Amino acid sequence: MAGGRVGDNNFSVTEWIVDNDGLQFGATHTTITAALADATSGDVVFVRYGTGTYTENFSGVNGVLLCSENERGSNLPNIVGKISLSSGTFTIKGLKLTTNSDFCIACSSTGTINCYDCSLNGTDNSIIQNTGSELVRVERSSINISTSGVKVYDNTSSGSVFLRYCTGSNTASTTASTSSGGTCRVEFCSFPFNFATSSAAGMRVSNSNLEGGPLNLTLFTTSGTSNISVDSTKLESGSSSAISCGSGSGVSIRNSTIDSSNTNCITGVGTISYGDLVCRTSSLINTTTQTRFDENHGPISFDGGTNFLDYYEEGTWTPSLIGTGSNPTVTYTTQLGTYTRIGNVCCYKFAITVNTYSGGAGNILITGLP
Repeated sequence: MAGGRVGDNNFSVTEWIVDNDGLQFGATHTTITAALADATSGDVVFVRYGTGTYTENFSGVNGVLLCSENERGSNLPNIVGKISLSSGTFTIKGLKLTTNSDFCIACSSTGTINCYDCSLNGTDNSIIQNTGSELVRVERSSINISTSGVKVYDNTSSGSVFLRYCTGSNTASTTASTSSGGTCRVEFCSFPFNFATSSAAGMRVSNSNLEGGPLNLTLFTTSGTSNISVDSTKLESGSSSAISCGSGSGVSIRNSTIDSSNTNCITGVGTISYGDLVCRTSSLINTTTQTRFDENHGPISFDGGTNFLDYYEEGTWTPSLIGTGSNPTVTYTTQLGTYTRIGNVCCYKFAITVNTYSGGAGNILITGLP
């Protein structure tokens, strides 16, 4: 039901007000669906708390902002239903979204949905779906799962899911949020969720805290030709391995901390590349292929930068016996040598055991130093 426009004329940006208590105090519609049917690009649809809950499935409108009018915190208007978009860009701000036996947000084709300052709640279904080629962006929001088997997202095409400055709760689920296509980015988030990639999907996690310890979650599981990049992130997985890297897939992790009490903090038959990695309790990595990044932190100074220790090297060498006049003929049982160079000082050790010795002249010398 529509009342009328709030805008002054038909050519300006129009503000629509939805109140499911009725058309009062300037409200123009009693349902969000009806307000969006009248809205065009550039318009704003405000949702009042009203009775608190709007049980609706509706499609977003390109260029329209859907947001709460004044309520904050626990009094956010609650949309129980599915918001779909197949083209254009639709923005949601300051609302509570709750599943109703379907996804809260579903993008397809070329649709992009931006979700800011919201509360997303998976009570009976996974929360986000992207089967298109574009983006679902969720920022400064809480993501909450209360039913086993519910996922944060399911990304099955070439599009992306972007989670930034988000927090979450997970009181029941041990099912991984999945990507079989496209990419997922997680930045500056604190989540008790686990993630899985397959096919050629990609995932990048940075500056985040994944708190799967109480649920004993393997936080990342890869398969196919998928790849995951983890940077500056803390992984807590309890008694489970933090990462399981499948055949043909790869994980790159650096500047991060893993807290796992499992025998192997990282496991699988894929490829792991790592550097600047701190492992607590368990530090074993048993993936089939392991590559350690070169770590160059620059020279060390012990006097505030006046002098630098800029060279360090360890290695082996093979010691041999020679003579100052002529060389002897020697058959060795043992020839072992090691060295450590620190700056311009080289310390070396060697052990020689001779089986037979003949000939030679002059003094005996040791040769073979690097």
